[in-house]
Amino acid sequence: GAKPPEFNQLGLHTITPFWLDLPFCNIFRCITLNILHQLHKGVFKDHLVNWATQCMKGGAPEVDRCFRSMPKQGNLKHFKKGISLVMQWTGVEYKNMEKIFLGAISGSTKDIQVLSAVRAVLDFIYYAHFEIHSEESLTLLTEAWQEFHHNKDVFVQLGACANFNIPKFHAVEHYPQSIRLKGTADGYSTEGSERLHIDFAKVAYGASNKNANYTTQMCKWLDRQEATLRFDSFQQWAKAKDAGIPITPAYLSMIDSASNAHDTDDPNLPEPEEDGLEPLLQDIFDKAAPCLTAKHPTFPSVSVSTLEHDFRVAFLGYYIDQFLCQLATSKPETPIPKL
Repeated sequence: GAKPPEFNQLGLHTITPFWLDLPFCNIFRCITLNILHQLHKGVFKDHLVNWATQCMKGGAPEVDRCFRSMPKQGNLKHFKKGISLVMQWTGVEYKNMEKIFLGAISGSTKDIQVLSAVRAVLDFIYYAHFEIHSEESLTLLTEAWQEFHHNKDVFVQLGACANFNIPKFHAVEHYPQSIRLKGTADGYSTEGSERLHIDFAKVAYGASNKNANYTTQMCKWLDRQEATLRFDSFQQWAKAKDAGIPITPAYLSMIDSASNAHDTDDPNLPEPEEDGLEPLLQDIFDKAAPCLTAKHPTFPSVSVSTLEHDFRVAFLGYYIDQFLCQLATSKPETPIPKL
């Protein structure tokens, strides 16, 4: 079609929208919120951090100095090298930086409007993260963004930015309405899927031959990984049952509850299927939670009596004796669970 010069000036492109003939469709309401890219990466990291940095006399080195000088605290990340040298940011790092950003820069800039604008954006981000919203919380969400608009001109006055004609800033205006229509924003963030990008995309691609049909190979590799995990879960369950040794009390309780689901005379329950193993394994695979062990113990070299008395681990010595006896009398082919 025609491409008049005015299109370039207005940033328009001659594209026929695919939703033009869709009945009862408001395509703009179909666009969901994305906290990760719109707020954490877009509004905060790509724009607000840069603007606040330019408003400080020392610039990026001063910001790094502020972050390095922040005292260490157990629940807060300490950026010992600052933030300017970090090239690959993740959602967790955005959140860690947001927790201390206002406190880090508060001593290096005396302009109250800069601090007010930064605080307003951070308030908005935290309100947008709520898993449950009410009219009161949505009002606070709106007021936080209005507070930013009230102070944002300071960035133009100090030469940090030219204007605020930024699509991601415009998208923020629709957060209250979108939350009312579709629910809380945390359920639509791409952070939930991108956390699996390395495991399900990068590693899978590395396992392929990287040719034209690599996507098919990636899918096959993922299927095999899932099959391996299911079989490993079954082996742990079967070996523990044969040996009579529980892997963990919680895991054994889950296995027993799943296996005894059909061991009842209740006539109201449906009859078990002929192949009852597959539903059982599916239930085990879906519900089993990983057991994580700290690399360095918080309380090293603690006696058994101290564990029983101070940590309320009743009969720990008795169960250790039972385990060692079973370990000594077990057959070579009997699997021994790892502590």
